[in-house]
Amino acid sequence: MDLFWIKKVVSMFLDPVPVVLVMMVVGWLCLFWSRRVWRDMAEVVEGTVAADYSVAKKKGRYSGLGMLLIFLAACLLYFCSTGWVANKLFYALEKQYPPLQLEDEEVLKLRPEFIVVLSGSHVYFPERPITSRLAGATSARLMEGLRIHQSFPASKMVMTGGVMEKGWPSVASEMGEMAKILGLSGEAILEETSRDTKENASKLKNILLGKSFILVTSAYHMPRAMALFRGQGLKPIAACADLKRWPRNNFKYDQLIPSSKNLNYVGVALHEYVGLLWAGLRGQLGEDAK
Repeated sequence: MDLFWIKKVVSMFLDPVPVVLVMMVVGWLCLFWSRRVWRDMAEVVEGTVAADYSVAKKKGRYSGLGMLLIFLAACLLYFCSTGWVANKLFYALEKQYPPLQLEDEEVLKLRPEFIVVLSGSHVYFPERPITSRLAGATSARLMEGLRIHQSFPASKMVMTGGVMEKGWPSVASEMGEMAKILGLSGEAILEETSRDTKENASKLKNILLGKSFILVTSAYHMPRAMALFRGQGLKPIAACADLKRWPRNNFKYDQLIPSSKNLNYVGVALHEYVGLLWAGLRGQLGEDAK
């Protein structure tokens, strides 16, 4: 059974905003129902002491649950919108694989045969220039891959990413076009059928198995990507791009000020943690060879 679309639907609720909205709506419905219970039962048994106690008990049950849900939703919304929570979640992911330092002598001794760039997302409108079609994370990964390729010109560039919407070109083909604009000489290898990171790894296995290659993706995505590629028996060398919190995670009081940007970061980080858990439960992760 293909669980891809089930996974995508479930992942929508990893964003704090829909979770908070659902909690608030359920809380409001509980408060509304408590008022209705009070009115309906009071009309039926009005004037009896026992009935008054029963009505108050039921009203208190629904009302208390509703207020609790709304309070918890407000707390969740606040904490998830603070830099303090976003920084903690992101830094825990990004610190695992620091960026590849091309000035390091040990790095320069590497002889990678391939530089593999994982796609993020894109939105295809032919009226837009290609620079506005690739998402920020995709562009950052591509530029880092090209930067590394300059230090290893004998390597072959590999772009991986399938079709996101019917009628659109693949993300890999868009990345390949952008790479040529940015000066890539020669043809890149395009893998244009994968839908997620697990498929990125499995569909490139025949090309990369037993070969030395550098894997380029966003720093927050690298732990899951490395584990999934190792799960296919591959031995990638991590090269992080699109860093957001590394190398510093010092606490400042302004991190307690809520921000919509932090809400987005928390949602992205939760997606990675749950993705790691999901892949681990399905036995798709390889051991860390560091």
